[in-house]
Amino acid sequence: MDLYRNAIGLIENAPDQIVKTYIDSLLASKTISLIEEAEESRPEKKEAETSEEGDKDDVTLDPEFQKEFFLNTFEYKDKVITLKKVGMGASAPVSAYVDGKRKDIFLTLKQARKGIKKIIDMEEKRKEPVKESFVSATISELETIDESGASVVFADDSIAFLSQNNANFILETYKSLNKKNKDKFEDKLKSSSEEAIQMVNFFQERIKRDII
Repeated sequence: MDLYRNAIGLIENAPDQIVKTYIDSLLASKTISLIEEAEESRPEKKEAETSEEGDKDDVTLDPEFQKEFFLNTFEYKDKVITLKKVGMGASAPVSAYVDGKRKDIFLTLKQARKGIKKIIDMEEKRKEPVKESFVSATISELETIDESGASVVFADDSIAFLSQNNANFILETYKSLNKKNKDKFEDKLKSSSEEAIQMVNFFQERIKRDII
């Protein structure tokens, strides 16, 4: 009310130019207030504010993971695993740390406990040196090849890798032959990798045609 009393007093006593300037200023101020009130009451603005509240636990909105909360810590294979909840929501994901370094993010605490152990196991397995085994190109040596396969050394010093499946095929083919052909088969097998490959291809083609 004081504002309006002042305005009335000013209109009655002040010069016309001052009165006009004052009224223009008063109207402009009131207009700005009305615009701001209308803006605050817009549904779009309220929805945006609601969305911002709901997204507080969204991992993508917190790339630095500053809103993490400690859940659990334990040791596995001489490594310290720490699990933290990303945000406070009921469905907030769980980040897993190994020796202080974040490794991965999981949907639940149960998945995090199980999944981080699998990651450690896989990393350790990759670090294991590959053991390459060598065998001579003889029937008795081929019988020792396991699921890892082996590098076969032939009489001409050539070397070829042989999987367990291929080794088993050679052994089964050998067993199906008579004594005379068995000797010829093994002699050809031992001679070189090229001869061995040609011989295996030959028998595979015969089997496809149901000749053997």
